[in-house]
Amino acid sequence: MRIHLFDVGEQAVINQNAISGLPDLVGSLVTIEEQLSHGTYDYIVHSEDRPSAKVREKELNKVNKDRYIFTLILGDKISKANEEEGEIKLIDYLYEQVEIKFPDGSYEVISVNSVLNKDDLE
Repeated sequence: MRIHLFDVGEQAVINQNAISGLPDLVGSLVTIEEQLSHGTYDYIVHSEDRPSAKVREKELNKVNKDRYIFTLILGDKISKANEEEGEIKLIDYLYEQVEIKFPDGSYEVISVNSVLNKDDLE
């Protein structure tokens, strides 16, 4: 019988160990859907915008909900440190980066340390 570090319903972040099998999920926040007791994989996980996937325990990181990045939501209006406003289009929880779309249609990926949530400013 396997001992699992993650419980069903717990959230985790897909880490760089999944780069070869699940490259589009690296940095994504997922929820443990099922613990597997046999075979190569340890869990079935799902995220809001992607189908379920099988992962190994070494491909998951624990979530620290106290980190600022976990307060951000797709679509949030945020400001770069230089006051330029944009909208969050993608959140990378592993590297703590966000992709921002600006009013002129341009995109930029920046560290969450470089942004201010507009709700926090009011």
